[in-house]
Amino acid sequence: MLNEFVQIFAQMSSLAIIFLVAGFALMLLEIIFPALGMFMLTGVVCIIGGIVTRSIQGATFFQIVAMVVVFGVVALLLFYCCIKSLGSGESRKTALVQNGVATKYTDPYEEFGHLLGLVGTIVAECKPYGKAKVDGNRYEVVSDDGTFIPKNADVEIVDVDYDHIFVKTIR
Repeated sequence: MLNEFVQIFAQMSSLAIIFLVAGFALMLLEIIFPALGMFMLTGVVCIIGGIVTRSIQGATFFQIVAMVVVFGVVALLLFYCCIKSLGSGESRKTALVQNGVATKYTDPYEEFGHLLGLVGTIVAECKPYGKAKVDGNRYEVVSDDGTFIPKNADVEIVDVDYDHIFVKTIR
């Protein structure tokens, strides 16, 4: 039985090895750079392709089952690590502000509360997202009622919520 398990890898073709290595590399990439599961899904497909390629090459039933179990357990561990990395981390609690937009979840009033009630000018039309210049700084803004706001229109900042700064047109 151990001999058959060793033969899984000893008789594996380069195509099957490429599929398996690419699959696990993509799954690790998903942990490092989360991409809505696209790398994870592609990695799983590659691993399945590696198992199918190895089974076409004449693997026994035991070898196929062993590959499914071993690679499945490793894939589940990587998937678990991916899920854990999304839900934790101190970096999610601190805000990085770039060009007036909070890129991490933070207290919106702490970052943009001082803007409430200020008047600015739209510099890139809101459809409903756009850019406004307020107090000499450019901010990404959102129309509070979802309507179009043309360029050069005067707006007032009426609310902030997470990384959104809501504005309404001054009539």
